[in-house]
Amino acid sequence: MDGPTTGSLVFCALFLSGVGGMILQARMPQSTLTPEALAWIRRGVTLISVMAAVTFALATVTVKTTFDKADRDVKHLAGQLIELDRTLRRIGPDAVPAREILFRYANRIAKDTWPERNARLPVGPVPAGDLREQLRGMIDALPTNDPNRRVAIAEARVLLQDIAATRLNIFETTGPATPSWLESTLILWVMLAFGSLGLTAPRSPVVVGSLLLLASVLGSGAFLMQEYQDPFKGVIVISSAPMENALFTMTE
Repeated sequence: MDGPTTGSLVFCALFLSGVGGMILQARMPQSTLTPEALAWIRRGVTLISVMAAVTFALATVTVKTTFDKADRDVKHLAGQLIELDRTLRRIGPDAVPAREILFRYANRIAKDTWPERNARLPVGPVPAGDLREQLRGMIDALPTNDPNRRVAIAEARVLLQDIAATRLNIFETTGPATPSWLESTLILWVMLAFGSLGLTAPRSPVVVGSLLLLASVLGSGAFLMQEYQDPFKGVIVISSAPMENALFTMTE
């Protein structure tokens, strides 16, 4: 489920819970809602609200940390690709075919990570893993008849391994960062809190407006938490600008 849908559903569920509590209050006998009963209900609402707030804060911090880590990994990957291209340039004309494969490899990574991206050049059908193996073979086949070339080739091998590891880290951050049962439990807690608020609050337009505002705030929070679940899908995504800049640098 995407962020806008989740936010809208949470908003509707919370607001209807509050209104449902107000309707239930109107239909209950007045002798039922004694001051003592209202006091206990308010204490329960406070307890549920604290539990929900702590859980929501921890879940939001978790998904936001994952999102930020993926953003750092993308920028790090772009820097590694640029550094590998510069290393191949230092090797000389023999490394030109390897640089061409490196550009295709970087272009393929960008297309796989951002499927909606409009590539400046055709990406081609070859998977990124096959292009990486071709690049590794070309680097290994470069002549090492000069000490400086041997050092540069060794650096290129290490950089290629680091690029593969960074890309693996990026793929590990895709998908839900929090289990669905935790999200469902959190929403249930907040619905109970809103229902209890409606049950104990006076029936007036001001209270209904307050419930609407609170539901909007928490719905937007659910929207953000859902969007941070996958850094590369949805409305809020990690920018492909670092990879685009790397590809532009590699063509200079």
